[in-house]
Amino acid sequence: APPPPGPAASAGPTTGATGTTAAKTQVNGGRFDFDDGGTYCGGWEDGKAHGHGVCTGPKGQGAYSGSWHYGFEVSGVYTWPSGSAFEGQWQNGKRHGLGVETRGRWLYRG
Repeated sequence: APPPPGPAASAGPTTGATGTTAAKTQVNGGRFDFDDGGTYCGGWEDGKAHGHGVCTGPKGQGAYSGSWHYGFEVSGVYTWPSGSAFEGQWQNGKRHGLGVETRGRWLYRG
């Protein structure tokens, strides 16, 4: 499965609520639209997603909703366009630790 989209990995300045990359470091949260079409709505600190937020990938690539720690997912739910989902822990932008993955009728816990 592909890794989730994330604000830390998105290239280019943001538009929308903050206007520019420089401006986003001065706000605590809001909606950010990335040049690649992805969006992030939630907490922001030191120019990175921090606290609770929702990030969607470009072109309906998928979405992550949950806790962030300075640009990296901590615990939450990633949903693929197919409807498959992973709910659990993350480390350094990858699924890590306990979690539950569902794909149709298939369920994996571990």
